[in-house]
Amino acid sequence: MQTTVKKQGTKGIAITNPAVAGEIKKTGDALVAGTIGCYIRLTINNANTLSFWLLGDTKGAGSIEFRSDGHIYGEQSGGSDVDLGAYSINTWYWCQIEWRTAPANQVRYKIDAGDWSDWQGAYQAWTTNPNIVRFYAYDGTYSAYIDYISGTAPVVYTLVAEVGSFILTGIAAILTRTGLLWTNQAKSSTISPTNQTKHSISPTNQSKNSAANIVNQSKT
Repeated sequence: MQTTVKKQGTKGIAITNPAVAGEIKKTGDALVAGTIGCYIRLTINNANTLSFWLLGDTKGAGSIEFRSDGHIYGEQSGGSDVDLGAYSINTWYWCQIEWRTAPANQVRYKIDAGDWSDWQGAYQAWTTNPNIVRFYAYDGTYSAYIDYISGTAPVVYTLVAEVGSFILTGIAAILTRTGLLWTNQAKSSTISPTNQTKHSISPTNQSKNSAANIVNQSKT
């Protein structure tokens, strides 16, 4: 854990110059269907570096991998990996894996606000419902950063005000509206001008799917 490079909260996971390949795992509740996501950031994009796995017991249901060709891939059955797009160094990416047991053991992937990939067969068919998140780091000279491991995407609140436009940031921005107290859990809000609504707030970009009950270890 470290406090220098993070996306949410005060701490994040850092893997720096691993001399040998290794893994970090976290076990949660086994679910028949759900979504799990995390933020990932790499300092290079010309080597195989990090894989973000969802496991059902010992079976690898699916993974998102940052590879040496500068692209992110979702691993699926039969070697039919899906190209999820190029990635840049020192950039945070919100990576999501969604799974369902019926139809039989399928997964799909999403990066940031892009489209979900098509449902495909799992990398390995699971007999125990997925309940483990695993990060596998290849050996090499690089740093990998992981933050906000969660089944729910960070919530972004938009504030509408009469005048002015600015970005509001902070650990927990406290917003007061007609005597009510609003707490911005996303730590980032945009205020834009309008003449229609004086002070309103609406949540957007909320994931409806729950995931294995895995807490954000980077915040403690």
